[in-house]
Amino acid sequence: HRWLVVAELLKKRQTALLDGGPGKKAKKDEYIFQDILFKYLNESAPTWIVNDEDRIQFKNMIILFGELVRSMFSYEKYLKKLISRGDLPMRLSKMNLAPNQQDFSLLCKELHTLPRHIQYVLSLPLTDTHKVRCVRIYVGYL
Repeated sequence: HRWLVVAELLKKRQTALLDGGPGKKAKKDEYIFQDILFKYLNESAPTWIVNDEDRIQFKNMIILFGELVRSMFSYEKYLKKLISRGDLPMRLSKMNLAPNQQDFSLLCKELHTLPRHIQYVLSLPLTDTHKVRCVRIYVGYL
């Protein structure tokens, strides 16, 4: 449950920074850790590895970001940044942004062969609202 502790500590820190003093109003859409979290995903976050032990780290990171997406990490901004940097291919070939169970089984078998950010895009648990927004961003990019 370390991911839950990390998420809670980051939320408290964000709240403290946004409530920084009298007269300062917090912006609801301000993600003060966005760049730091992007750098973590870009440089040192775990990837899906065939080894079961290493895969646990990847799953825990995905669970953590699933929690952070609720209020601290903008998946939409993450996706837009990946697109602007050219990190996403024009098409995700057979992969689907919202795979069904059969596609998901195939995805798990081949996930380790994909680049880091594609693994994250396909793995992060998103609400239906996030999925719709992200599909619109991605389709607009095609």
